[in-house]
Amino acid sequence: MSVEDKLLTIPFLSAGGMKMNIKELIPLIKEEVPNKAIDLSDSLELLKETVADTLTEILRKSHTAFQHRDLQKWNELNRLIDKIVPIEEQLVQIIEELDMDVTEKDGEMERRSLPNYADYLVDPNVEHTLYEDYTHRRPCAFSMNNGPRIEVSTWKEMLIKTCEILMEMDEKKFCNYSART
Repeated sequence: MSVEDKLLTIPFLSAGGMKMNIKELIPLIKEEVPNKAIDLSDSLELLKETVADTLTEILRKSHTAFQHRDLQKWNELNRLIDKIVPIEEQLVQIIEELDMDVTEKDGEMERRSLPNYADYLVDPNVEHTLYEDYTHRRPCAFSMNNGPRIEVSTWKEMLIKTCEILMEMDEKKFCNYSART
């Protein structure tokens, strides 16, 4: 059994008490509730990004511990990294399983037709407001108070950039607001 197969065989109990693993569960989800498969894929993608950010932060702390010759802390952080990396790899595998553009039907492989992505291109000249539904959407850029267009790729990055702009506008007011919440 390959590493990928081992990672994807986490047992789950189904309603009938029968054990199922992720590899068996994903095709059922894709077939029965494809919209939820997309939701799961998007959510797992965000989780994967958060895990990657966590690994980066732990790695930074590990380097700092090594520089200060705190070998006990360095070993502890490296053991933590060793435990988190397989989780990240598992998330990648699950996302790939959910995103496959090949489905199996009656024992033979059938290629799903890919959507025409040109139909979904966003017009960069059209501005969107906060009153729109952004469910299942990712930001690509934003601007505030007729300011410059700021390129971002995640909601987290957008929040951080927004906070930075607000700090530049009035640091005292921003810090006062964050202290109240």
